[in-house]
Amino acid sequence: MPTAEPVWRLISHAVQALADLCLPRLCCGCGDRILERGRVLCVACERDITPLTRPVCPSCGQANADYAEDARCPDCPPGELWFRSVRSSVVFDGVAAVVVKRLKYSGREEFAPFMAGYMLSTLAEEFCGQSFDLVIPVPLHRSREGDRGFNQSALLAGEIAEATGMRWDALALRRVRPTSSQTRLPRERRADNIRGAFAVADTHRVGGRRILLVDDVCTTGATLNECARVLRAAGADSVTCLTFARTPRL
Repeated sequence: MPTAEPVWRLISHAVQALADLCLPRLCCGCGDRILERGRVLCVACERDITPLTRPVCPSCGQANADYAEDARCPDCPPGELWFRSVRSSVVFDGVAAVVVKRLKYSGREEFAPFMAGYMLSTLAEEFCGQSFDLVIPVPLHRSREGDRGFNQSALLAGEIAEATGMRWDALALRRVRPTSSQTRLPRERRADNIRGAFAVADTHRVGGRRILLVDDVCTTGATLNECARVLRAAGADSVTCLTFARTPRL
C-alpha cells in the first residue's frame, strides 16, 4: 500500500504551485513559455514525442522486432523470461528522454502524471482483456532513493493505481544491494549486474497475485526480468511490465 508523503514533499508541492502562479512555466523541450495551465510541454514539443511503433515483440515489446515462433526477438533478455510481456508507450529519444531525465535528476515530479497518462493509454490498448491484482514499481536502492528524494517508478505506479482503482504496494519489492548503472554496461553483462539485487519483503504480499510491474524506461529488459524472477519465486501468479519509454533497437 502507498506510504504517506513526507512533510518536505508536501511543502515542495505547495511551493511549486505558488511558483506556477507567480512565474511563467517554461517548456522543458524548447524553453518557450507555456501559456496553458497544467501543461509541462508546449504543444509543438509534445507532438515530437514518438509513440512506439506497432507491431512489437510479443515478449519484450521492442518495436519493429523480428521474432521467432517462440515469441522472442534478438532484443529479448537472454535466458528464461519470467515476465509475461513488456509494453512501453513511447520511444526513449528527443523530448521523451528529456522528460524522463528531468523527472529523475531534476526532481520535476509534476512530470509523473504526464508520463502516466501515456502509460494508461498503453495499458488500455495492450492489456484491455487482462486484470491485475497489484501494481508494483521497480524499486531503487535506499541510498539512491535517499539522494534523489523519491523513486520515479513509484510516482508512476501511484498515478496508474489512482487512475484505475488498482491496489499498489511500493514496499513489496525491495532493492537489497546497489548496482552499477545498467546504461553503462554492455548488453551481455546487464543480467549479471542486476542478479540478486532484489528481494520480496513478504511473500504474502505477492503470493497468487497478478502483478503489473511499472518502470520509467525499458532498455534491455534485464531489470524487469530479474524483478519478475524474484516475484515469481515468491509466489506471484504472473508479472506483466509497463514502462513509459523504450530505448530504440540496439
